[in-house]
Amino acid sequence: MNIEKTIFELLGFKFDKEIKLEYYPGVRVCFDGYGAVIGHNSKAALARGYFLLAKEIRAGNTDFDIRQKPAFETCGVLLDMSRGGVMRVSAVKKYLNYMAALGMNMLMLYMEDVYELEGYPFFGYQRGRYTKAELREIDDYADELGIEVIPCIQTLGHMAQYLRWKAVADVRDTPGVLMVGEPKTYELIEAMIKIMRNTFRTNRIHLGMDEAHDMGLGKYLEKNGYHDRYRIFSSHLKRVYGICEKYELKPMIWSDMFFTLDKNRIDYDLDTVVPEEVIREMPDVNLVFWNYFRTDEEYYKVNLQKHRAFGKEVSFAGGVQTWNGFMPNLSHAMVTSKPALKQCIENNVRTVIATVWCDDGCETNHFLALSGLPVFSEYCYLGLDVTDGHIYDTIYALTGMKRDLTEAISDFFLGEISAVRLGKAFFYCDPLYDLIAYDVDYDKAERAWENAIKTIEKYPGVPNYEYYLTLFKIILEKCGLRKNLRAGYLKRDTEYLRKVSEVILPALKKEYARFLEIHRRQWFDTYKAQGFEELNVRYGGVIARIDYAASEIARFLDGETRKIEELETETLTGINRTWGSAKCFMSIYIG
Repeated sequence: MNIEKTIFELLGFKFDKEIKLEYYPGVRVCFDGYGAVIGHNSKAALARGYFLLAKEIRAGNTDFDIRQKPAFETCGVLLDMSRGGVMRVSAVKKYLNYMAALGMNMLMLYMEDVYELEGYPFFGYQRGRYTKAELREIDDYADELGIEVIPCIQTLGHMAQYLRWKAVADVRDTPGVLMVGEPKTYELIEAMIKIMRNTFRTNRIHLGMDEAHDMGLGKYLEKNGYHDRYRIFSSHLKRVYGICEKYELKPMIWSDMFFTLDKNRIDYDLDTVVPEEVIREMPDVNLVFWNYFRTDEEYYKVNLQKHRAFGKEVSFAGGVQTWNGFMPNLSHAMVTSKPALKQCIENNVRTVIATVWCDDGCETNHFLALSGLPVFSEYCYLGLDVTDGHIYDTIYALTGMKRDLTEAISDFFLGEISAVRLGKAFFYCDPLYDLIAYDVDYDKAERAWENAIKTIEKYPGVPNYEYYLTLFKIILEKCGLRKNLRAGYLKRDTEYLRKVSEVILPALKKEYARFLEIHRRQWFDTYKAQGFEELNVRYGGVIARIDYAASEIARFLDGETRKIEELETETLTGINRTWGSAKCFMSIYIG
């Protein structure tokens, strides 16, 4: 592979002057207007060198000497392939090109069950699973760019997609957790680990093991009675570690279970005291500390120090904030990742990972997350000297998106932490009654989204322009409905109600149909077909409810019914529902 050609073509940049290559312990890029010199010590550094050369020349700089030494040995990206969207091999290759441009040198493929596993026909069935040949093609391409591909699988929890099948009941403890101690469980896990060993070049593997909060409380409890869950977890880890030793693999796991197991919570509990014998008996695994929400440096500092007490290598994973519906929340990714990365540098962490999770059906395309990767790459190459200006300049050079546009897109979340998901809530909420369950300042929302639309309209040439614009128009219109419809009904404002039924709702339906088509094209450019059916069902439900609402309002106005039952119920306030899936905003029924 010609790395120069790959990076320059990605950026649409042409350079007809001489480029000399030399050794440098990091990245050095010199240009005097006549020729360039790129110093590097790896393929990843070389790729970044070409990117920096293009970036500076495009910015109008004609004489520069840039020197950068990475603060981390490994700076990578985790791409979630398990929440509906399995990226096509061609899309993964394109993503690798963007990563290479930033000098990132590791890709982690998060695959719960989306790979073929011989002897296990239900593993990844109709989930768009990768063949061994596809994974090898990805690995080969990445290697040409100096990027290590590390498989990230699950060997305890997060296995609900596989465990739903009756045929695999023998290895099921609870709906999402494998049965610890069951011989067939370890046969399955060995098959997973063996295929990873025989597919990828790397000798590293991520075993998952996070958020298995109900481990030991299902069929395991029925069979064995209650056991100390630290002991259950520890025994399982040792057995899986032994399989890794057999295949000469160096494992890593998410570390949260050590800090949350006795509290049944997500966030790391700094008061947790891990039993000394658990620490003493722990095999040699890399602990990956993750957090996507906290904004205070002290939290990360204390957590990293508590991890060091285990005596194992510690890595860190932060979030690009893509898992809350349709848009990345770069603003929140910045305020959470910056303090974390500062403390990673201060505490000599060697590996950092930018996670691109796609919870609840992969509504946010992986490529929309590209604007979040420079937070990690620039902290890697500029260290504690990095500024927001450096990050936003790199975002613009990589994606063509200026700072005001990236910030406008983040306003999809109305400045709230991502978990509140207000933009997503308005997109899916029912026209006739409120399931957002959040005290919304409608005037604030309308101002923010009107301003976002004005900003987006300044950049008609950026990728995904129609996607951004249509999405914001939909939620702005839905905000107006939520703000005014019940009040108009209670006042019997027939003029407004008729406008809603005959103008606003039909126009909104057209916008949804338009957005569905935009989203469909975007999906199939990036992902395999499997998974899109979930989004089809959601869009169909939203559109059906628009038709229903228009019909019910018309029936009320025509005297066919004396009331609209949904609008009769007073909206409750003072509730703050977070972590809402699409269904939470679409239907009151839980089943």
